[in-house]
Amino acid sequence: VHTELTLRQYEKPENITQTYWKPVEPGKTVINNKTAKLSGTALEISKLEFCEQKCNCTEKSNPQECTAAASTNVATIQKYLRLFGYLPIYSRTIGRIEISGRFCYHTTQAIKQLQQDYGLTVNGKFNKEVKDVFSKLSGSV
Repeated sequence: VHTELTLRQYEKPENITQTYWKPVEPGKTVINNKTAKLSGTALEISKLEFCEQKCNCTEKSNPQECTAAASTNVATIQKYLRLFGYLPIYSRTIGRIEISGRFCYHTTQAIKQLQQDYGLTVNGKFNKEVKDVFSKLSGSV
């Protein structure tokens, strides 16, 4: 047996999507009484909790001085906002916009733009409607 492997190093791990799922029975998962395959991305999105901006950050605020607590939930939201083209990498006023896990100005603005594009109530909050759009954009539904 001869096997050839190609190893690649990913410079931007936030761009890698997980494709593993653990089925209830071989090859299947039950969601809302329907049988379907559930990808790692769909599972990750389904676990996101609703949240909103709690700090007073503005467009010109230094992200390093944000008073909002960092969370993995918000970091995942930011990851998908960036993946879907809503969270920019760079801003003229502050420079590079990092995936920080802090729900502040730029995350709120990204969600507002997504809400506007999909005809949702524009409030900048990560809620059920935004979560549903995430699922749709990721191909989970």
